[in-house]
Parts: sequence; C-alpha cells; structure tokens
Amino acid sequence: METGATATAIGTGSTNTTTIIGFLEDLGELPYAAGIARAYNGGGFNDWFLPSKIELNKMRALRGTINTTAAANGGSDFSTEEYWSSTEFSLEMAFFKMFFNGNSSEYFKSSGYRVRAARAF
Repeated sequence: METGATATAIGTGSTNTTTIIGFLEDLGELPYAAGIARAYNGGGFNDWFLPSKIELNKMRALRGTINTTAAANGGSDFSTEEYWSSTEFSLEMAFFKMFFNGNSSEYFKSSGYRVRAARAF
C-alpha cells in the first residue's frame, strides 16, 4: 500500500508518521512501525515518531551520544540490527537502516525490522 509518506529530510519524520497512521488506521492495519513509534511514551512524553530516512542516518551517526543519554534516562542502546524509517520507497517497500554497517536500503513493508522512536531534531 502506498501511503504517500515519502519525505526524507530532517524534520519530516513526524509528518511521515502522521501520514502513515492516518492511512493505515482507516484500514485497520495494526501493528505497524509508525503506530508503534507514535504509541511509545518513554520519559512521559507523547510526541514520539518514526524517523525519516535522513533522520535515521543522523541517529546512527550519533548513536554513541544517544546510547549514553538513553542509558542515563532508563532507555536502551541501539542494537546492531536494522531499523525502519518512516520514508516510503514504493507501493510495497520502505527504507531501513542497517546499524551494523551504516548502509540504507529498501525492503518489503511487511518485513519485521526494529523500531526506534525519535522526538525531535
């Protein structure tokens, strides 16, 4: 399903997340990465979203700092596995980031990758 969540830039993950949720909620499609990220309430905050492709790239580049901050606040480190972005590639595919080597690729939306919610950039 094409949701129209195609933005890649820093600052667009929240809008992509809202777009995906609006599209999939009407179809009763649960659970899905954007919905999981938006439902997260870590730290008592309710403004979490699934990061865009470039936001996720930045998160990988800054993962050491993010891991330190997360640990200090009861959160967890990034794994070395793959994480979904909110950026759609095509009708059936979306972008994800491989944290073990830094590569990005696209794969079927029905695949099970990790979700790492973000709050702001």
